[in-house]
Amino acid sequence: MNIKSYLIKLFCFTYTISFHQNLYCEDSIFSLEKKIKSLPEKQQSLYKDISSQLRCPTCTGLSVLESDALFSLQIRRKVIEEINKQKNQTQVLNFFTERYGPWILREPPKKGLHLFAWILPLTILVYGVFFLLYKLKGKQNSVKEISTQRENKLILDEMNKKLEELRLTRTKEGDLNCS
Repeated sequence: MNIKSYLIKLFCFTYTISFHQNLYCEDSIFSLEKKIKSLPEKQQSLYKDISSQLRCPTCTGLSVLESDALFSLQIRRKVIEEINKQKNQTQVLNFFTERYGPWILREPPKKGLHLFAWILPLTILVYGVFFLLYKLKGKQNSVKEISTQRENKLILDEMNKKLEELRLTRTKEGDLNCS
């Protein structure tokens, strides 16, 4: 047996052993799923609600419930522990907020400085709508002014033509009277 095949077999063997150890160790996803299934249905629902509201610290944009990162598994395990201590959703979320800060929550709380994060987009949207309406109304007024100016010019041109015609007829009448 050559060294290359020996190394491949050694790698496959160690990988298989490490994989099986991870499946059945305390921190594995399978042991966590087993704990979740052993919970009553009401607590399972509470677990899902809480875990979906917590942000995965290592993944971008995923909740703890959606992530399989080791840190997320530890947080999920802690959620189960807190639920088993008969804590409600608010108490568990407060525990994680005190421990990791408000960034652990996927939605910022709607109080204090975080209220600004909820109000600012709405305020910008309202001001944007008013700004657009103001600009559109201004354009309509300028279009009306332009059309009014054109109408006034047409009327003025028509009046000038009639005035010129009157002058011509008077001068012709005056010429006839003089002769």
